[in-house]
Amino acid sequence: MANEKSLLDFFEVFPSIGPDKDDWLNTYGKPMLDEIILQRDVRDSRLITAQMLVNVLDAKAFLKKNSTGNKSLDGMNRAIRIAFLVYTARIFSLLTSEEVLQILQHKGLVDLGQFQPDEKPLLSFEELQLKTTEWKEQGFKINCFLGSFDPPTLLHLALMTEAASTGEKLLVGLDNDQLIKRKGEDRPRIRLELRRQILENFPWLVAGTFVLRPLSISDDEGFAKDYKNLGVDSVLLMHDQENLIARLNQIESAGAKPRYFEQRFGELTSTIVMEMIRSRTKEGKL
Repeated sequence: MANEKSLLDFFEVFPSIGPDKDDWLNTYGKPMLDEIILQRDVRDSRLITAQMLVNVLDAKAFLKKNSTGNKSLDGMNRAIRIAFLVYTARIFSLLTSEEVLQILQHKGLVDLGQFQPDEKPLLSFEELQLKTTEWKEQGFKINCFLGSFDPPTLLHLALMTEAASTGEKLLVGLDNDQLIKRKGEDRPRIRLELRRQILENFPWLVAGTFVLRPLSISDDEGFAKDYKNLGVDSVLLMHDQENLIARLNQIESAGAKPRYFEQRFGELTSTIVMEMIRSRTKEGKL
């Protein structure tokens, strides 16, 4: 896609380690990022990120496993790895600022169980409609982000971080099984309830999820009706959105406004992530 940045381009925040910088990212950064990404359930990415950060904060254990014999280089390697993990956790909203701070302040001596959240009850469309009515009465704006989320990926979480701005509520609309079949014979890859539950378990980003009710991508009236019934103020779009003109017409019909994502985080799409998972695990649907 145009203007797309490599994920590693975002790691320029790390202290420079001279000519070995790229080697460090390829040797250590990319494998760690792959381990975080290649999970069938994004909730597991959250737990793995916390576990990695806890492990690297144990200086004695880290040096025993990763020592090069150069004390200065070992210290720098450890500091960069901590920065890498903190940055990854934050940019993808895998951990909240408070959770990252807790891990750092306690030097990794924390209960990792807290990073595997309890499942939230899934509301019906009508129940969510009641909540959005209350939010509107309280003065909140309602943002909406649609997708198949089959499965949810780190890219989705990064985009939702941008969407869930202060003072606004973010709703995530998921393709129903009939809608998602247009994307291939193997779709959906993951059952709808699990797709919703994964997203619901990032409550600092997602105020609520709902299943889109139109059964065809060309049902403009159906999409507009869902937006209107939920009181949606703006709908988040990619610049290269599928059926962009139709989407814009649906949004306008609902009395809402389009809003475009600015950031791009590389080719971490659901399809590519699932191909990577399948090639590594040789497993099928969830």
